[in-house]
Amino acid sequence: MYWQFLLKKSFIVPTPSGTAAAFIHLLKFPDTWRNIVSTTIRVYISLFFATVIGFILGSTQYFSNYLSAISETLIQPIQYTAAAVVSIVAIVFFGLSPVTPYFVIIIAILPNTYVATRMGLNEMKKDFLELGEIYTNSKLKMFKHIVFPQLIPYTWIGIIRSNAIAWKLAVTAEVFIALDGLGFMVSTYYRMHKTAKLFATVFIIILIGFFFDQLIKTVKNKYFANYDTINTNKKFK
Repeated sequence: MYWQFLLKKSFIVPTPSGTAAAFIHLLKFPDTWRNIVSTTIRVYISLFFATVIGFILGSTQYFSNYLSAISETLIQPIQYTAAAVVSIVAIVFFGLSPVTPYFVIIIAILPNTYVATRMGLNEMKKDFLELGEIYTNSKLKMFKHIVFPQLIPYTWIGIIRSNAIAWKLAVTAEVFIALDGLGFMVSTYYRMHKTAKLFATVFIIILIGFFFDQLIKTVKNKYFANYDTINTNKKFK
């Protein structure tokens, strides 16, 4: 109410009714949906690779102190480097290519899964490990049957956190780098001074980010509803 009446005569900030009209108008355009798909693809391809790489690097702690030290050396600088700096470095290396947003997102969210995996390794149930050692001396078999199942909950934590950050980074990267996507829409409407469409695009970003966040949490909850931490009676092949 206050927003509507206070800004009724404003030529810069749109009113709620103006934003709502622009929102409905944007959803009617095929280009809007193409940009939504473009950003979604960037987010989840980047999230997939960041999760896999972060999990592999984090798991080195279990296999080798040497490999663990190398992984830690690689991850530490990333943890303390701002996403804006990563973006500049990516532009220097890749230019304004389609690869650049993926690189920025992957590098920025990589530490989340890495740290979550390390946390899981540090909090493993030692009695399960001792029981596993009765059946095999193979670290690979131990990892597959004992360690990996215990890391899954921590990996989900890394994915949920990375998902939220990936959406923010994807839109930010698209504002400066990409030629499509929701961030590109924000940049375009800002330069054209179409503030109603700018606000409507931001509202679309919030809704889509919230939708996928809830979707991932729902999948996680359904997964753990039938999840057994580990089957201690399973025989090693």
